[in-house]
Amino acid sequence: MLQNRRRVSGMCWVVAGLPILASFIQAAIALGGASGDGLPVIGGLKRLFQSVTVFDAAGTVFRASSTVVLVLFLLVTLAWLAQGAGLFVLRHRVFTLGATGFVTLFLVLFELVYLPILSAGVPAGQVAGFLLVPIIASGASWAAALVYPWDITLDEETGETLSDARTDAQEALQKFDDRVEIIASETTRQSLQSFAPEAVERFEHGVASFRDDCQSVIDRADELTDSSMTSRERNEVASQIRADAAGLAPDDRADRLQKELEQGVTDQVRGTFGDLHYVSRYDTAYEIRNLRAYHEVDLPTIGGPAIQLGGTRHELDDRLVEAINDEGLNSVTTAIERVESHLAEMETMLEEHESAVATALDEADSALMVTQDHLDTLDGAARDRLTEFLLEGRTPDATLEVPNKPTVTGHAADAKAALHEGRFDAARRAAEQARTEAQSVQAIAEFFAESVVATMDYGSGSIPIPEAVGVDLAAQLRVPFERTYDVEYAVAGTTLDIASDGETTEGNRDRTPRGSDLVTNGADPDDVLYVLRELQSAAAASSTNDTVELQTETLPEKFVDEGILTEIQTFAERQSDVVSVTVPEDPPPGFLSVKVTDGVSPKRVMDALQNQYSNDR
Repeated sequence: MLQNRRRVSGMCWVVAGLPILASFIQAAIALGGASGDGLPVIGGLKRLFQSVTVFDAAGTVFRASSTVVLVLFLLVTLAWLAQGAGLFVLRHRVFTLGATGFVTLFLVLFELVYLPILSAGVPAGQVAGFLLVPIIASGASWAAALVYPWDITLDEETGETLSDARTDAQEALQKFDDRVEIIASETTRQSLQSFAPEAVERFEHGVASFRDDCQSVIDRADELTDSSMTSRERNEVASQIRADAAGLAPDDRADRLQKELEQGVTDQVRGTFGDLHYVSRYDTAYEIRNLRAYHEVDLPTIGGPAIQLGGTRHELDDRLVEAINDEGLNSVTTAIERVESHLAEMETMLEEHESAVATALDEADSALMVTQDHLDTLDGAARDRLTEFLLEGRTPDATLEVPNKPTVTGHAADAKAALHEGRFDAARRAAEQARTEAQSVQAIAEFFAESVVATMDYGSGSIPIPEAVGVDLAAQLRVPFERTYDVEYAVAGTTLDIASDGETTEGNRDRTPRGSDLVTNGADPDDVLYVLRELQSAAAASSTNDTVELQTETLPEKFVDEGILTEIQTFAERQSDVVSVTVPEDPPPGFLSVKVTDGVSPKRVMDALQNQYSNDR
């Protein structure tokens, strides 16, 4: 079957070539300037054809044609020969079809050159037959090209195309993988995974996508080889696969992925290292520049001087971004790991110091809470007085130093300030002072709330006064405890003696204050002492030399009482260093004013008034 198709194709090619060769011979003779009459065979054929009217007229027309037309006839002959070579030598379909198309030019040339014979008086039948010659020749030429069994040739062409497509895809994949390794090696991507996971994930997805595209070309080529399509269909699909392989563009894809990855890492660097600060559990940032062991970091992989961290000199993010642009991610990844290690060490160090300080301050806070719990178990003036001493830091005598909450708070503030400034030794010392002070405050409250109250509940007894309490403080609390608990309270050396005024037991003792026995002008002596202490504070803060003034609206409402103010006026005016006492009418507002003798310190007079009234009562 295939052999028959080749024979038919060959016959068609020969048929198409007869008029083409005849025209070629004519053109060659015309271009050579010879008549052809003396040539063997050709001369006889010429005389034979000239005996036919249409051929004689055609010969006259042909000889009158221009040299260009004659040359084109020669080229058409070459195209016909090329078609034969494509059919029977090269067996190349595309080449053959191209040559066949050029042969078709013969039809156009023939018709154009011989159109004048229409008016040469030649019989119409002969003219029609003559003009059909190029149409038959062209049809035979196309028949030769189309009848030829191209399936075998197409399969070979398809095989070559698919092989080229596979090769292109494999080369593109290898080139792409080489570029990826240069841009960000597997080790680099693993290191960046924890730092910039989203950027690495996008990059990995892009790499996988390109590899899938390359593998898709190879898979499609393999599938087409075993396809049941016709040869022509396979050839067309193979051409598309080859075009897809040629369009993979590994360099462009790698460049785009590189830019995306570098931008993602750059954004992460800006976000992580752009504003470097560490905030403690106290919502305050550390002064990184004060940490001499950590305020700079050397990064050998990116070169340059040590990178400054923190404060106005912070340059970490700028230096890393610059290195990304100049040196690539493989070098910068190692630098990022070094920075993360450096910052982790710094954070660990800060946490250690902070934890030590926080532990001490938490214990101090706990001691103050226990102190408050102890004070809450006390009653009346005893509770109020100890609250003033321990929690408010107010004592009747400036020489009486009592551990107190304000001092604890001050040490705690100093500890936190030193901690955040990087003065860790000072921070720990201040925190220890806060804890020690708070524990002393707790010990005092515990002594009075447990030891003293337990002794009073028992009825009487002697209690050693702890060193943390001190005999001076114990003595200051005589009046509040006697008035509140109806006991005899006396300090003898380092011992506190408690004696009940009547029969009392733990279950039936009435703890109602007995302050009513000491009320003067209708005022509770404890309330009077409170206002006298406020006068002491006013005297210490006053800039005048002879008058102490206390603004009544600054006092708690219970102390702005006519009886209390009158009692202070009566008591103070009996003292030799007091000139006069002025009590405002219907306070508040108004000032309680105490004028002292010229040349005498108002503060000393107020201290004496407070001590005298406390001792008398």
